[in-house]
Amino acid sequence: MAICGYNEKIGNGLRLLVEGMIDALEKKMEAGSANAVLQHELLELDNIITVLKTAPGEVLPEMFIGLNLLARAMFSEVQRELTISDSNDLAGACRRVGDHFIGLLAQTELKHQELRSHSNGRASIAAQARALAQWALEKSSSYEVGRVPTA
Repeated sequence: MAICGYNEKIGNGLRLLVEGMIDALEKKMEAGSANAVLQHELLELDNIITVLKTAPGEVLPEMFIGLNLLARAMFSEVQRELTISDSNDLAGACRRVGDHFIGLLAQTELKHQELRSHSNGRASIAAQARALAQWALEKSSSYEVGRVPTA
């Protein structure tokens, strides 16, 4: 994570966040299916994000947007995985998506260190960041259901 340098504490914090999301979703599933709960969550998230975006530059709303974007992306992928697999294993799907994300963050930090060590100050920070983002995009496109990305 080029922003602050990914480390295992960040990974552990993200795993804890995912576990908290699973607990909250499973509680909501007592009244409905995984798909129904995810559909409801995605609708709420889209509307929350839309409203929060009306306060650009405000610190806490922007942080809230970031967290909601993470949840929306995760829940969309979990819903897709559950549909493909015809499963109701919400917790397993959440953990898989979370693990893929954490793995990509760790790999991206390693790539960031590699790019910095080979640049010798030749590339601008912006150019390095764009190259790193492009690399992360390419790595993320290799994501497949049930498979952890490799280096």
